[in-house]
Amino acid sequence: MQVRLLNRSTRKLSLTFAGEQFFKSSLPLINQLQNAHSEVLELNEKIKGSLKITMPYEFGSYFLSYFMPEFMETYPDIRFDIDFSYENKDLIEEGFDLAVRVGELDDSTYVAKKILTSTIGFYATKKYIQTHGTPHTLAELNQHQRVMPTNYANFIHAEQRQDYSQVKPNLISNSILFNKRICMAGIGIAGVADVFCIDELESGQLVKVLLNERLKTVNLYLVYPSRSHPSKALKVFNEFILNKANDPRFF
Repeated sequence: MQVRLLNRSTRKLSLTFAGEQFFKSSLPLINQLQNAHSEVLELNEKIKGSLKITMPYEFGSYFLSYFMPEFMETYPDIRFDIDFSYENKDLIEEGFDLAVRVGELDDSTYVAKKILTSTIGFYATKKYIQTHGTPHTLAELNQHQRVMPTNYANFIHAEQRQDYSQVKPNLISNSILFNKRICMAGIGIAGVADVFCIDELESGQLVKVLLNERLKTVNLYLVYPSRSHPSKALKVFNEFILNKANDPRFF
């Protein structure tokens, strides 16, 4: 059933009786929407302050840089001082509001929220595999060029340590992205966190080998000093990152 709401002529536009009734009925809803919009704008205006954050370079360059502009546009009055470091700094002594940390947490006095869990996988380019073959055991890695993360033996389950201790990497670094780039250049097989290779695996730029080897998982956390009343800026930033953790494009 169609109901005319407007009377239209070449010179004039007016409401019909049905249109007036519809407008009067809709007016409370329109007011509610306007009030809700004003409250959201007001809320964003009230969230001000600064956040001093320390995190590994990989997290910042690979993940944070993608969605940081969206956050800064939503909360333009929050200022950031970001320190890219692999060192687990004393948050209270050095005045940090938040840290992103990988692996086991040492200080239980901090509040920690897990962002994601990932495993360390072994990756190579198709060209490298075609030229040098595919290893099927950890011991066979010694027949290949090996690019591994610092403290690489810690990523292997205890029952495999003996076999893995025989693997002597050609290159070790504490930069996951550096190791991945070396691998993508076709230099050898690299141990890289799976979460950093999603796109390359889907596109075929990298292939995963040693699929049957059991590797430890690595957790990534948001860590901040225990406070009764954390700032609104810290709350909204934490919530933002945890929400993005559900986005498979990033995590």
